[in-house]
Amino acid sequence: MKYFIIILSLFTSIAAVSCGSSSEHKGHAAADTNRTTTAKKYTCPMDADVVADKPGTCPKCKMELVEKS
Repeated sequence: MKYFIIILSLFTSIAAVSCGSSSEHKGHAAADTNRTTTAKKYTCPMDADVVADKPGTCPKCKMELVEKS
């Protein structure tokens, strides 16, 4: 019985360490996702409804798009 308790304690400790390390990896994956969603956006000074992922010209008034803050 004594050995059973020792083995059970050891198994529980190993399982707790394994679960802790996998949750760390999930946290890193979430952080990487947040970095990719902060892409720059560009908008027209005259037509605020025009939003683009890259610099260029407004399709409505042909003004240069500016970085959205």
